[in-house]
Amino acid sequence: MRSSSNGGAMGGRAVGTGGGGVKSSAPPVDKEVDYANYFCTYSFLYHQKDMLSDRVRMDAYFNAVFENKHHFAGKTVLDVGTGSGILAIWSAQAGARKVYAVEATTMADHARALVKANGLEHIVEVIQGSVEDISLPEKVDVIISEWMGYFLLRESMFDSVISARDRWLKPSGVMYPSHARMWLAPIKSTLSDRKKNDLDGAMADWDNFSDEIKSYYGVDMSVLTKPFAEEQEKHYIQTAMWNDLNPLQVIGTPTVVKEMDCLTATVSEIEEVRSNVTSVINGHTTLCGFGGWFDVQFRGRKEDPAQQDIELTTAPSEQHCTHWGQQVFIMSNPINVEEGNNLNLGLVMSRSKENHRLMEIMVWYGALAVTLVVTVQWFGCNIAEGYPEEDLVARLPGQPKVLFRQYAGYVDVDFETGRSLFYYFVEADTQPETKPLTLWLNGGCSSVGGGAFTELGPFYPTGDGRGLRINSMSWNFLITDCLVIYSDIDENINMLPILKRIIQNRTSVWIFSGDQDSVVPLLGSRTLVRELAHDLNFSTTLPYRPWFPKDQLLTFATVRGAAHMVPMHSPHELCIYSVALCLAGDCPTTHMKRGEISLY
Repeated sequence: MRSSSNGGAMGGRAVGTGGGGVKSSAPPVDKEVDYANYFCTYSFLYHQKDMLSDRVRMDAYFNAVFENKHHFAGKTVLDVGTGSGILAIWSAQAGARKVYAVEATTMADHARALVKANGLEHIVEVIQGSVEDISLPEKVDVIISEWMGYFLLRESMFDSVISARDRWLKPSGVMYPSHARMWLAPIKSTLSDRKKNDLDGAMADWDNFSDEIKSYYGVDMSVLTKPFAEEQEKHYIQTAMWNDLNPLQVIGTPTVVKEMDCLTATVSEIEEVRSNVTSVINGHTTLCGFGGWFDVQFRGRKEDPAQQDIELTTAPSEQHCTHWGQQVFIMSNPINVEEGNNLNLGLVMSRSKENHRLMEIMVWYGALAVTLVVTVQWFGCNIAEGYPEEDLVARLPGQPKVLFRQYAGYVDVDFETGRSLFYYFVEADTQPETKPLTLWLNGGCSSVGGGAFTELGPFYPTGDGRGLRINSMSWNFLITDCLVIYSDIDENINMLPILKRIIQNRTSVWIFSGDQDSVVPLLGSRTLVRELAHDLNFSTTLPYRPWFPKDQLLTFATVRGAAHMVPMHSPHELCIYSVALCLAGDCPTTHMKRGEISLY
């Protein structure tokens, strides 16, 4: 999941300023500024929902509590940053005598409602306020909190947990989680090439801009070229990025750069992290940068261990990805490495002077007696959400300037056989975050060459074939949020099982064809649709006709006068249909003129 720009939390993470009650060399934090920069996002239910949707994290905490009930039964518990209150509820369900659930934002009201709805208000007390400022009537046996940010320490929320521990945990108390580790590993990635291309594109754009300003307005901008270049390099090259790394991208042994015992850790030891480690390269490849992640353990304490050790890891995984993902630190100049090379890594991570919840990182390495320095400024505000940044297409050859973003790359289907699907993704022209998603599944004629660039994509080739022009009938200019095209090179693939799975996940499917299609005749298409409907035990709500009404999970329609590639032969009619389906779930009952599309 890639939804949380603040690193996410198990039910909230809004707990305090990280300043009070903790010895620290950092300057005092303005609470109002800290609330505006950090806490406010945790007061929305949609944000809580996103965080609670992380199954890896949810399962780890759930198992840690319920497989170690002896730590909770009859005990007092402090939940630091309770958010929706789920950890407090689990603690009570595991037998806790009393649970104090502290939340800094108005999410505390929702937590109280959730606690009451689950019949636990006599055990769980929700307290709204900063954990550094609140008072409890007693010491606690357990402190539970989901405080981890990107690469473990971003957000600096552990400061508040330390403050709570030092003030309220009994000498015999336990911490959940009990231990934490930060990992670093060399990786291969196309991100470095992409970011270098983005930087080159930004500088080319600046040069054109400077020439135009001088030509049209008589002002020489060249004196600003160097600071602009430094600014852009900081953005494209020296800013860490969120990424879901595949394990195959890790090209050397992962190494631990920081270990913490949550029972004894101090703020001073996490304000700046320094480490020197060695990684062994596992093959002939290209070193493109470094990936960082973390894991935490629920082991109790030496005198009172867990009955069942539980670990939550954010390491690269093909199947068990978390919203934290990994932080990627790319190199501007990748180098070739050989199997068996010892890569000496160094890392220094300290807090940003402008915002103590963000980090600045310097990574350096020595390989084959060659030492280089890579400085990475890690600013969370520059981390892209929701899309793989390494797949971002800066500009296609000959493409006119547009405001929307587009992406292209591969979705891995089977790593062992090397089988992947190619995709092309285009955002809506305006307000993409509010638009529905259209998924165009195809192969053969309506693939990237046909589907994307002669039918429903944002561009058509120019007449001379040397450039691109805007496709005014492109779906991303209408109501559709974005266009996704998958192309499968296997012409014998059966699409019916795929369509069945999509429908079973409550996603509506629209199948269309031209009534004059000689490649896939109308009768054949209707037969396949009937087969799919029969397999799903669907009944026909209306007999076959050109337009189908709303509330249909499976829709089949034909476009009069269109041949095999409907969007190319009848783009106007298909646009009307697409707009009507997205707006009302139905097709227009009256004729629409071409100009009326703009009403949508």
